[in-house]
Amino acid sequence: MGPGSLEIRLYRTLAELETIRPQWNDLLASYPLATTFSTPEWLVPWWRHFAANQKLLALAFFGANSRLAGLALLSLSRMRVLKPVSFSLLRLMGDGSQDSDNLDIPVLPGFETRVAESLIRFLKTGAVKWDFAEFNTMPPQSPIAQALRQFFSENNWATVEKKRPASVIPLPSSWEQYL
Repeated sequence: MGPGSLEIRLYRTLAELETIRPQWNDLLASYPLATTFSTPEWLVPWWRHFAANQKLLALAFFGANSRLAGLALLSLSRMRVLKPVSFSLLRLMGDGSQDSDNLDIPVLPGFETRVAESLIRFLKTGAVKWDFAEFNTMPPQSPIAQALRQFFSENNWATVEKKRPASVIPLPSSWEQYL
């Protein structure tokens, strides 16, 4: 691993992913946009209940100091388009059941571009077969979404972006202010 490069570790089962739960929680504590939907408390039970016919593909990105710098929690599933034709769909873990919002790829501040480049490099290697990807419900202000958007544009990858209303609104700090 050269200076500035990230070590990628692949986790294909929940048991393997659980081994980095403390680092996962530390990463979320450092990520300003972390939500409930990125936590192990949400995603692990979600996977157990909704991930039938999906394969886990969790990519952990570690810096030179072995600190978790980013975590791309992905899944692979088959999507049948016609009876004899199906495609391999890559998407964020937690997507597909219509109950997860703000799914994201948490990264340490300052590592957004390196994690995005490492993720794209990994996906381009063909180590995992996928035909198309959906990164649904990523918040528009997500730094990794912005880095991926830029990378896709620079490499002429076809993208479709949809915006939807946010499911969260800021509330005043007190009931009196609300009234």
